[in-house]
Amino acid sequence: DKLTVGNYTLINRQYSQQELADYETEYAALDVYKNGRYLGQMFPERRVYKATEQPSTMVAIRSSLKEDLYVVYAGKNGELPTIKAFVNPLVNWVWIGVFVVVLGTGVALLPNAAPAKFAVPISKPVAVPAEVEGVAAGD
Repeated sequence: DKLTVGNYTLINRQYSQQELADYETEYAALDVYKNGRYLGQMFPERRVYKATEQPSTMVAIRSSLKEDLYVVYAGKNGELPTIKAFVNPLVNWVWIGVFVVVLGTGVALLPNAAPAKFAVPISKPVAVPAEVEGVAAGD
């Protein structure tokens, strides 16, 4: 079985089911090609946990700076696995942008290394009239 999405071609090499101590799993082993060049294998998986009978999908992701290949094992259609694949562009650039914002905020919050120098005007003493000196505050 073969699936083409964007420049990627996914070829199903194996479909398997296993029963483990905590969960039952179904997964597919997919060979991944981009423009005819072999990139490796991906293993999207669907688990059903025995304690809660709760299904969970384990997504297979292949990331690059240009795009992400996101592969989901959606279950079975008869005897064959159902695979959904998406190409999401520029996802890593979002994370790089977050890093730049955090780094810039950290740099902006650092104090300057040189102490700030301000000119402070010196005030001249003011002469207080004699009749005011004897009056207490609040009288």
